[in-house]
Amino acid sequence: MLLSFFAGSSLFAEKQTIKVEAASKVTLNKKKISLCKGEKVQLVLKKAKASKVKWTVKGKAAKVSKKGLIIGKKKGKATVTAVYKKKKYKCSVTVESVRLNKNKENLEMGERVPLELLGTKRKATWSTNNEKVATVWRGELRAKGEGTAVVTAKVGNKKFNCKVTVYRKQFLVENPMPYAVCGCTINSFNVSREMAFNKKYHYVASGLLINTSGYSLDKLIVNYVGYDANGVAVINEKVTLKAFMKPGNQQYAFDDSFYSAYDIARVVIKGVQPTFTDRYESIDVSKVAIPRVGQNVGQISLTEVALTGNHAFHSFELYDTKFKIKYHYDVDKNQSYKLVLKCFNSANQVIYSEKRLITLYRISSKGSEDYSMKNIPIDLARIELSCE
Repeated sequence: MLLSFFAGSSLFAEKQTIKVEAASKVTLNKKKISLCKGEKVQLVLKKAKASKVKWTVKGKAAKVSKKGLIIGKKKGKATVTAVYKKKKYKCSVTVESVRLNKNKENLEMGERVPLELLGTKRKATWSTNNEKVATVWRGELRAKGEGTAVVTAKVGNKKFNCKVTVYRKQFLVENPMPYAVCGCTINSFNVSREMAFNKKYHYVASGLLINTSGYSLDKLIVNYVGYDANGVAVINEKVTLKAFMKPGNQQYAFDDSFYSAYDIARVVIKGVQPTFTDRYESIDVSKVAIPRVGQNVGQISLTEVALTGNHAFHSFELYDTKFKIKYHYDVDKNQSYKLVLKCFNSANQVIYSEKRLITLYRISSKGSEDYSMKNIPIDLARIELSCE
């Protein structure tokens, strides 16, 4: 601004001009902002002395410090006001609840999936910490190589991460097929490494089962052993498959998964045990060696020994068996001891045992014991009685 005046009263006085500077304009650096919960944004009142500015906020969505630092608290709106020389300067604040649609992703090599930043219309900046494993372009996640990576979406000064695990799906082994047992046939049995994370491998065993028996199959227990590259058995898995298959060449596709820290190179089926719902057949137990009549076991003498109710139930390889003894004794006072029954297989291994406390009374001279033994293997070879 220019002001002109004449000094003195003379018409010919010298004309003087004085230049007056206009006051500097005070402004807020932002009048409208959007931020995430937890995100921080600094407001500045330009051309104002910072120590003379008073900051206030209206609304619970954000808070502001004495120096104008805004922090997003929860989703919603708020108004931040700076007061300087009795004049107010306002900024409208919108707090967004922002998140990634996924914070963890497991992918097979070559697979692509979209990542999306939800809760905001602001443009995100995408990045990855390992381009050999995963890359990202405009939110599209691309699996490149086996391993792990962290993909980051940045909006404002807030970062959102997604942990990515990329695996190489690979066929490990196929057992010699078909595998037939007890009227059931496993046509295929494969094991693949599905994914790797936390220094562990996730394996999936799958196959196709056919019921060729004349009975209704309820379930199938498959035992398989996994070997490493050096031929060492590192896992021994037993999976129970609920098949519910009727007789007549019914097919059932099964699968089972398990985790292991070992990198398995070969898998072999070691045993298959089917269970049927309607199988009930008598079996011949005449070759099973049992205690003989007249044999003394402690204070008792056997008068009758019978292996009866001999039948197979549910399974081709397990049997429910009933064993009964009658005995005579002669004691001059009451006494008790343990009667021990043991069942042995053809390899002389104990496959069933039971201990019973029996009491012999002076006024009585005979007694009996009945045993109902379930799930006895088919190779039952002998039964022995002893006392403790």
